[in-house]
Amino acid sequence: MIGKFWETFAGKATEQWMARLLTPALLFWLGGLAAWTWSSPRGVTARLDEIGRQATRLPVTQQLALLLGALLAVALSAVFAERITPSILRTLEGYWPRPFHRLFVPWHFYRRLRAQRAAQAAAAAAASALEAVPRPAVPSPAPVGMRALAADARAARRACRAREGTARVQRRLIRAQLTLRTIPADFDLLMPTRLGNLLRAVESRPRDRFGLDVAVCWPYLWLLLDEATKAEVVTARSRLDTAARAWLWSAVFVLWTFWAWWALPVAITAGVLVYRVSLLPSAGVYGTLVEAAFTLNRHRLYEAVHLPPPADPAEERARGKDLTAYLWRGVPPQGAAFHYVSPEGPSGERRLT
Repeated sequence: MIGKFWETFAGKATEQWMARLLTPALLFWLGGLAAWTWSSPRGVTARLDEIGRQATRLPVTQQLALLLGALLAVALSAVFAERITPSILRTLEGYWPRPFHRLFVPWHFYRRLRAQRAAQAAAAAAASALEAVPRPAVPSPAPVGMRALAADARAARRACRAREGTARVQRRLIRAQLTLRTIPADFDLLMPTRLGNLLRAVESRPRDRFGLDVAVCWPYLWLLLDEATKAEVVTARSRLDTAARAWLWSAVFVLWTFWAWWALPVAITAGVLVYRVSLLPSAGVYGTLVEAAFTLNRHRLYEAVHLPPPADPAEERARGKDLTAYLWRGVPPQGAAFHYVSPEGPSGERRLT
């Protein structure tokens, strides 16, 4: 029994150590070793030969101690990166001092204006293109000559080219609409980075549609979600955090420029790739899941606090604002009535006093 316990403990400890070691932190330290080796005035080969000779002169215990120390340094740096991940994400979102904040916000306001104009132009072009698309005539079952067949073929080709043009216009419209979904409509909510605007836009939609503030209502809604939904959100959030840590290691890779000039372009390239290929898509998936959780489960908030849900979409925003105020300040809506369900089944009502 004790043997199985130690086997299980050792297996879990090994998994945790491997999870700490096989991270971008390992690549960071390996890159530092490569930069230090590169800095040797006698060349990379001479530096490697020197390292090999010094290592072979040491006793086995010291070699193991050095190896364990290096692995421990990698693991501790990975743990430190995990601890500061929320701060890194806030920095990437654009929570900066006000002068820097104001410096980049106008650019994203211009991006939204440009996307709005592109969406309007594409919508008008798509509507006119659909009206102008010729409908190919249905071929007659009667025998026809070669000239008529050639005319039908030319008409079909013109119709295909017109429909291809319509498809291109619709693709431009979709791209413009997707851009608008990643930038808040309110100027006061704009952030100086793409990541910050993407997450701000996600946070603003439940408030605009349902009157629910994400920052206030999300902890309460999280406790009411089913396990499958929680698992999906946790997975998406872990991917976002992993991408943020990868960006962090890409940024601090600049430190190795002291030994090797190529560390700077590597750091810049890796940072841009991580930001565009991993961080922004991960944030989009996470934000979509949070928005979907509000859309599909918001009624559970009303049920959990025993407030009546909105009767129709017209009053949902007002009811949502009242619910947000109740969760944030503890002030019940004016004239609110708590609805309870007794163990026997029939529902009762108790008015607040």
